[in-house]
Amino acid sequence: MAPSDSPAFVALWLDKFAGGIAFMTTEEVGAYILLLHAQGQAGFIPDDLARLAGVARMDVTRFKGIWKDVLRAKFEPHPDNPGWLVNPRMARERELAISKAQTARDNGARGGRPKVENKPSGLPSGLPSSKATQTQTQRETQ
Repeated sequence: MAPSDSPAFVALWLDKFAGGIAFMTTEEVGAYILLLHAQGQAGFIPDDLARLAGVARMDVTRFKGIWKDVLRAKFEPHPDNPGWLVNPRMARERELAISKAQTARDNGARGGRPKVENKPSGLPSGLPSSKATQTQTQRETQ
């Protein structure tokens, strides 16, 4: 998938994210979110300290310590592409976002959401019903 085809939205579950960053410094959280953002756009991040430092907008020396001590554990080698890394949760959320976007595109190409036929809304329509109510039944028996 080209970066221009990347999903515009990927879920960030705040409770899970907050739990994962509980013991990080502000600088570490900033680097982490920038790396996640890059993965959300491209699908992976490079397994190269200098390039990762650039993504995190940090100098390599400073980033190296943060990467080794904190952030490296948040990423795994890409299963199909050596030299690239992925955060497993971001990979799942990205694939879900891509799938939902494709479904919306497919539905749009067919004229919008699929039509719901003969599904009662549960709301009164103002039209007479074929079912007799309890009050109608009582009147008829009196």
